[in-house]
Amino acid sequence: MALETALSFAARCRARGLDVVEAPLDGSTLPAGSVDFVVSIAGVHHEADLGALLGAWRRLLRPGGRVVVADVVEAAKQGPGIESSPDGRVSLRWGLRGLVAHAPAS
Repeated sequence: MALETALSFAARCRARGLDVVEAPLDGSTLPAGSVDFVVSIAGVHHEADLGALLGAWRRLLRPGGRVVVADVVEAAKQGPGIESSPDGRVSLRWGLRGLVAHAPAS
């Protein structure tokens, strides 16, 4: 099952045979502990409160679950877990420990 926030993209995924649920990025409509993986591609930068989003994902994950994020971050948005290289590339460095450290407990 996949979660998709964009209705048009969800329809295209279904046309390819994927089981897609239309829901907010935080998965608030899904039960706690109901997912093995959260994979977000180009979605996180749309969220104003990254800590709240990570906390929501933590709530969704089963024990041993994983989070994979591929996204863009403005170089001006520096902070814990966000690093930039001299050439301007920016990366998030969290992993599971960071998810626990930066996300509020549910």
